[in-house]
Amino acid sequence: MDPLATLLRDTRADCAVFDRSFLRGPWSVPVEGKGDRFALVILLGGDGTLTPEGGDPLHLGARDVAVIAPGTDFVVSGRGVDLEAEGAGRVTLLTVTYHLHRHRLERLAEILPPTLVVPDEAGSCPLLEVIVDEFVHERPARDILLTRSLDLLLLAVVREWFERDEANAPSWLRASNDPVVGRALRALHEEPGRRWTVADLAARGGVSRASFARRFNELVGESPIAYLTAWRMTLASELLLEPGATVDSVSRRVGYADPYGFSEAFRRHLGLRPGAHRDLLTAGGKGRGAGRVGDRPLGEDFEDQTS
Repeated sequence: MDPLATLLRDTRADCAVFDRSFLRGPWSVPVEGKGDRFALVILLGGDGTLTPEGGDPLHLGARDVAVIAPGTDFVVSGRGVDLEAEGAGRVTLLTVTYHLHRHRLERLAEILPPTLVVPDEAGSCPLLEVIVDEFVHERPARDILLTRSLDLLLLAVVREWFERDEANAPSWLRASNDPVVGRALRALHEEPGRRWTVADLAARGGVSRASFARRFNELVGESPIAYLTAWRMTLASELLLEPGATVDSVSRRVGYADPYGFSEAFRRHLGLRPGAHRDLLTAGGKGRGAGRVGDRPLGEDFEDQTS
């Protein structure tokens, strides 16, 4: 399993809110960024402009997918559509906001730009068909299906973004393609609880210990053991929230035989001891929800033609 897969594997949209806006003529929709919520924007028909606060405007074509990082205010605007060319004479704008697990959100926000747009090329994302269809038809379990589709859409968009813009991908993701370091990264993510040594990882790549350590540092930007420790702490922060989890059980799952040593490492990386971290997230965290679907008519001559 590669590092991107482990980052996105358990990514789930919590309390997703889906809004649909019908727009005519020149239009502008401001969206206030939330401190802990990603936003996803899809324009159906016509084209427009997405302008993040303090950032450069980005073109948003029909069925392109935009992802906006938490805390970023933005405006989506457009001139409307040609009545004869489009028939309906309106634009449908889908806006979704959603939570992710705290540390998944932080790690994802670290590797993504504040605003990104992945163009739709000849219907390259069939998931959009599912999402649009669920908006149009009132079917049982619609909210749950939309939320699950959002999970998959986010994964597809993030992967597509880095494939298009590999130069701006994080160092560990670029290193995943290296024949030596990539093997080591996959091993660390597949077995984070194993008692790894640099020699073990070097053997995976078929090179000497010194050569491997140097190559890993050059490509990833830190030592293999530092990378492993950071990954273990991220994983532990999530395992602690599982029902019945204890500091002792989590410490063993991420490769620490001594719960005290694990607790100290956790505190150094995340600023809190494991128990305090769990109490904080349990007390202040938001519960997982299926989501909510809403319709928001904007502009004159609104007519709901999808009912």
